[in-house]
Amino acid sequence: TDWTSDSSVMCLLVAGTDRNVPVSALVAGQLSSDLTGVFTYNSAEISLASPSNGPKTGATSVTVFGQGIGLTDVSPIASLGGTQCEASLWVSDTSMICKSPAGNHNGLNAKLVAVGGSTEVSRAYSYDGVRVLASSGPSSIPTTGNILVTVTGRNFGSFDGTISSRLGVTDCESSAWTSESSLVCNTPSGSGTSHAATVSLERSFESLASQFDFTGITVASVTPGNSPVTGAIVVRILGASYAMVDNSPKGRIGGTACEQSVWESDTSLTCQTPAAVDVGKGASATVIGVASAVTFAFSFDGPVLSSVSPRNAPFTGATTLTFFGTSFGQFDSSVAVKVHDGNAELARWVSNSAIVAKVVAGSTDKVSVAAGILSRFNTLSNAFSYDGPSVSSAVAI
Repeated sequence: TDWTSDSSVMCLLVAGTDRNVPVSALVAGQLSSDLTGVFTYNSAEISLASPSNGPKTGATSVTVFGQGIGLTDVSPIASLGGTQCEASLWVSDTSMICKSPAGNHNGLNAKLVAVGGSTEVSRAYSYDGVRVLASSGPSSIPTTGNILVTVTGRNFGSFDGTISSRLGVTDCESSAWTSESSLVCNTPSGSGTSHAATVSLERSFESLASQFDFTGITVASVTPGNSPVTGAIVVRILGASYAMVDNSPKGRIGGTACEQSVWESDTSLTCQTPAAVDVGKGASATVIGVASAVTFAFSFDGPVLSSVSPRNAPFTGATTLTFFGTSFGQFDSSVAVKVHDGNAELARWVSNSAIVAKVVAGSTDKVSVAAGILSRFNTLSNAFSYDGPSVSSAVAI
């Protein structure tokens, strides 16, 4: 200590870490009273932690670097993300060692508490990210879900934290941590195939592709089982595994898409029938690219013949007749006409209620006629006759 004047002395400080150090002076054997609140040592500062990440099980030796930690061991205490290190060991004024606790978080602050106060550096340490390696469970999950499957991997944490999982893009109904390497997912409802399994823990997540399929759809029947050829009636395509939510399923009757398809439930969708004329058609449904079909499940009304005009013609034939009725179709579908078991010529579809054809030569009175669509014929008895013979003159022999 050096005297400088009647009002001041100069002091060479010793090492220290305290805050609010009391100051006093000893002059000629007389000690002054303490003066407080005028002097402190600089607070400790930390800048980084190395390594900056480690396993979730903890027990990693992490060196915390900084300055002002202390020239001697003053029992500094370090923590990671609010959790005290399992052990804190002073090394020097610029470093100390923290034995990391078990944890799950990423981007944790490192904090040091020493005699001179506390200091903190943000996002200094993270635990290793989750790894998804495999899954086990049924090869096909019902669309209703509620099946337990196990997802295995690494770094799921040393305790039950905020871990979660999902199949595809849908969260599991529940995710139960079982160990550092496994969890159990109670599967959600869903549909489709090749869904990934994803595990998330804090800001860390990983997916493993193509782990789960939901049960493929099954089409069983159609009710009612027939429609007018004009279509536009609503039928139900019944089956299973259409999904518990509306995934915009598409129905078809035969090879023709329904005018409108509407999901009703896991077992039913409605179909507004297209116009068609065939019998014994199948029905199918497609949900997220997965299709199923049932054969001979549906038919359209067959043709019904009501009259023919004109009702008679010369026996020489070549007269154009119009055949009236219903269910001839909304478009030309290979129509055919028979007069007394003989095919008429040049049969042509006109509308859902009319067909025209040229009658061939004949001589029978009161014959039956038939009209058909795709080989489905309807017969009208005694509907047509050929002109009988007539005598115009007689010559004596």
